Amino acid sequence: MRKQLLIFIAFLSISDLYAQDIFSHAGKNITRYDFVTNQPVSPTPPDYRVGMGNFYEIGFSPKHSVKKGPIQNVTYLVSLTYNEFNAEASKDLNSYAWKTSYLGLQNVIEYAFFEARTGIKLSLNAGLKSNYQDLVVKGIKIVSIAADTDHNTYKTTAASFPWKAKYCDGQGMNGINFKNYAVMGTPTMFLLDSKGIIIEKIATVEQLMKLQVEESNRKE
Repeated sequence: MRKQLLIFIAFLSISDLYAQDIFSHAGKNITRYDFVTNQPVSPTPPDYRVGMGNFYEIGFSPKHSVKKGPIQNVTYLVSLTYNEFNAEASKDLNSYAWKTSYLGLQNVIEYAFFEARTGIKLSLNAGLKSNYQDLVVKGIKIVSIAADTDHNTYKTTAASFPWKAKYCDGQGMNGINFKNYAVMGTPTMFLLDSKGIIIEKIATVEQLMKLQVEESNRKE
C-alpha cells in the first residue's frame, strides 16, 4: 500500500517579537474613609459608608521589535490616569459626601521573570528535532516558517534544524504565509494532506505523535 504524504507546517519564531502597544483600562474605585482624632475624648464619629468612583487609564508601551541583551525582560510603560474617590457619611440629621478626583501621569517598569511563550517555543523546537526521524518514517514532511525579522539570529538557530524546508522572509507576522493561514501568533501548527488541505490544527508535538499512533492503529 502506498504511504500517504502528510505535511506538518509550523509557524514559529526564534526571537521574541514585540510591537509598540497602546492599552486602556477602565473600572471602579471603592472608597471608605475612617475617622481619626487625637483628642483625649473622642466624639462619636459619623457613620461612614463605602462610596464608588470611576477609574480610567490610557497608556503606551514603546517596546522594541526584537528584544535582546541583559534587559530583555524589562518593559517600560507610561500612562495617563483618572481616578475618582468618593465616599459618604451621616450623623444625626446631617449627611456628608466626599467627591475627589485625580488626574495623573504614571510611569511603570515591569520585569518578567519567565514568559510562557518562551517555554512553549523551546519545547516545540526540541520536540521536532528529537522526533524528526520518527516523523519522516511515518511519511510526514516538516515545513517551518519563521516570523523573525533578524536574519542573522534566525540563521544561527535554524541551522540546527534537521529538516530542509525551513523559511524566513524577514517580514515577521506580515509575511504572506502568515496571512494566508491567518496566523495570529507563534507557535501555530497545522497538519496538511498532500494537496495542502488542513487536516487538523496541532497544539504540541506530542499531539502530532499521538495522532499518528491512532492513525496507525486504525490501519491495522
